[in-house]
Amino acid sequence: ELAENEEAAEDVALYTKKMNKGIEALSEGFEGWSDVLKKSDSASEEYADAMNGIKTAMSDVLGVSEEFISDQFILDHMEDIKLAAEGDAEAIDRLAIAAAKDILVNIELQDEGVREELYALHD
Repeated sequence: ELAENEEAAEDVALYTKKMNKGIEALSEGFEGWSDVLKKSDSASEEYADAMNGIKTAMSDVLGVSEEFISDQFILDHMEDIKLAAEGDAEAIDRLAIAAAKDILVNIELQDEGVREELYALHD
């Protein structure tokens, strides 16, 4: 049991370190990324670089793979992402909940039964 507690503590410490890294990256890059997303063509390389920067940082903040963070999620949650960049814990919690829902909506599952079970977990 002690070994399990130690392992759990290490997991929490690792997640916290990664989350803090993401918050730091957001705080350093958000303003520039946000300007690019507002002013640039969505097909431009500059836009793609800004979107990828935010996704990388949000991946660390939320503890999920970048591939699960959609462009639309980023665009829909810019205000909370800005607050997260400032270290707002409530904004991070809202983003985590919204990301979980977004992932469930966007994931493609072959088995409809599994899909229904997943939706039931988050209702």
